[in-house]
Amino acid sequence: MATNTNHWRQARNAAGNQTFFVDWDNGSNGQQADGTPEYPFATISHGWATKVAAGVTPTGCVVRGHGNEAFVGNHSFQIIGDYWGAAVYDGGGVSQIIYCTMRNLIYLNGGTTIDTDYSVSPYGNNIPAAFAGCGRANDATYASFANSVFGVASSPILIGNSKMYRGCIGGNQSTGLNIYAKIKCTPYVANQNTCGTTFGGYGLSATARIGNCSVYDLPLQVRATGKSAQTNAGHMYRWIFGKVDFIYEHADYFYQCLFANDCRMFYVDKASGQEYTNKRLLIIPVEGENAEPTFVYDSAVTELDFTGTPTGGTMTVTGVGIKNFYDALVALYAAGHVTLNPETYFKENCIFAEVPSTGIYNDPEKYDFTTKPDSPAHISTYHYFGALPPALSIPIIGTGNSGSDGVAGCWDNRSIDGCLKVENGYVKLDTASQETSGRIFSKIVKIDPLSVQYNGVFASLAKRIKAGWIASSINPYDSHVTPDANLAATLSASTFYIVKGSHAFFNDETYNINDVIFTRDIENLAVTFESASGYLIPIKDANIPDVLYCRCRSMVYARAELGDTLKPQVTYLNDGNSYIKFHNRIIVPNESFICDNAEQFYVCDAQGNVDSGASDYAIAVIFDDRETIPSGEERIGGETKWIPAQSFGEYFAMKNAGAITEEEITPFGNVPKASGNYKCFTKNGGGGMVNGYKSILNQNYIQFALFVTVVSTIDVNS
Repeated sequence: MATNTNHWRQARNAAGNQTFFVDWDNGSNGQQADGTPEYPFATISHGWATKVAAGVTPTGCVVRGHGNEAFVGNHSFQIIGDYWGAAVYDGGGVSQIIYCTMRNLIYLNGGTTIDTDYSVSPYGNNIPAAFAGCGRANDATYASFANSVFGVASSPILIGNSKMYRGCIGGNQSTGLNIYAKIKCTPYVANQNTCGTTFGGYGLSATARIGNCSVYDLPLQVRATGKSAQTNAGHMYRWIFGKVDFIYEHADYFYQCLFANDCRMFYVDKASGQEYTNKRLLIIPVEGENAEPTFVYDSAVTELDFTGTPTGGTMTVTGVGIKNFYDALVALYAAGHVTLNPETYFKENCIFAEVPSTGIYNDPEKYDFTTKPDSPAHISTYHYFGALPPALSIPIIGTGNSGSDGVAGCWDNRSIDGCLKVENGYVKLDTASQETSGRIFSKIVKIDPLSVQYNGVFASLAKRIKAGWIASSINPYDSHVTPDANLAATLSASTFYIVKGSHAFFNDETYNINDVIFTRDIENLAVTFESASGYLIPIKDANIPDVLYCRCRSMVYARAELGDTLKPQVTYLNDGNSYIKFHNRIIVPNESFICDNAEQFYVCDAQGNVDSGASDYAIAVIFDDRETIPSGEERIGGETKWIPAQSFGEYFAMKNAGAITEEEITPFGNVPKASGNYKCFTKNGGGGMVNGYKSILNQNYIQFALFVTVVSTIDVNS
């Protein structure tokens, strides 16, 4: 059967002959692939080489899927994710895509070691060891110099645990909405003025600003390699900085930026003239009214004269109202210890938060840089600090089926079933299970649409069909094609197949495990295998994007009164302000549960002691999933189907009256009705509109589901 692989978000007519398409999961590097949306390549490097061999100079590629490949490229070549998050590149710390402009890409683990020194431009054989490709320069010979590097000219992009061109964070004034997390830079001893991690882009005008980026976990050992030679290096506007060590002498200009209280400031002391490379001074904010910061030297030498002689490496700066490092810098300037007024750098109401990064971001260590709605990052309904708008976080709690008991608004461990398990705060495949599918539900998430608006659902879970599973209730594969006794099989015309078990030989080419064979325009459809373990799986549809599912209620349709027997397969919400006890479980206020036994609930305290005098307490009935409705009854609230959210940042398209119905979504190759990328967070309250639908999630009670289908037990169990 032919597969449908042309549902791409990037417009085909905008690509042109110089731009090709790459699907890291389902593309093919066989002779029949041509890099069109219908027949994408499997790797960027193969697509590049194919175009060059045909006499075409590639200008870029549109990519999606989960990739890991070494690719150099050039300054003008653009790697564009099909939409925000459609492409996740994980270099594993070794492979790297470098020296390219990137957009809509999640780029993780691309060259993670900090090399000792590259005094000579590393262009040529040394490039893969020296740089990771999240920046650009005029040409390759200038890639070594910070004053010639324009930083990440692409946006939006998430760069995690990767090296960059001398750690140049920022770019030209068109750059924005970028996330830099745990980045590295390569030391360059030959000229300390052209290295070290710097912010902003070179040569920006006095009014140019780079807006809404996020920087996380940038320690001193990366920043302090050398000073910046850039005089117009900053102009950051509404950035968030968390766990970042700053060097005060660098020409960084911050406009309305947000600093978590785990940021630190280092500088040269004017009175002593000691360089920060030898005598660093660390400012530690202390909470409390009129609290005074403590200054700590990170070397054993403590002779620096401050307002007194430090004892044991610590010193206190006196002053009324000093609560953070900004106030401390003002005091240091007034005392004659720093050379420039800190107001030169911190402009237009910068905020120095009293909370750490974990109080601003939902989960920065897991690369979730959406911000908490109640954090200082939320300015107003349509304005915020950082690269991503405020978002709810639905955590995964603990290990085992009861690990989430007593917690509201999280994933419900007790609902997990099939091939899935919860372990140490992650949903994982249970390789000991013989099931070929699994699912887990969230508890009810209760919001007030009058006080906060959510544009939709962002799900950044990668499709891992090459690893033997896919986060969907739909299996994108067809039945296995097993070879005969001679290790041979006959394929169908114009069909994509994925190779499993062993090497395959087809059309005079060798295919490795997980390679994709495409039989386009092939007359001889015979395939052979290297060993008897080999087989093929036809790809039914390469575009299945379902990662998350959602259903919602605008109101409570019914209530269960105290003393009523609850009904199995019904989801209840304790929307009162008391604890209840059901089936030996303590249900806290605003926690939901799926009834598994026909029992009553009781009002109790936090320890589970039943309040025998309680009366007139009721809980909400949210969803009725009973397979069989007894005669004479009706399904409470009517039937509610799960609506799929598309993978990698798609949103639910919402009508004025609620979610679109299942009938409006085709089973395969569905095209979203809302744009689903970062542009959905717009001032008019909606994203891209088709047929008048908006992407606003305006319901009161929301529940999510994650479905997983095992598509290859060989890969999963190995």
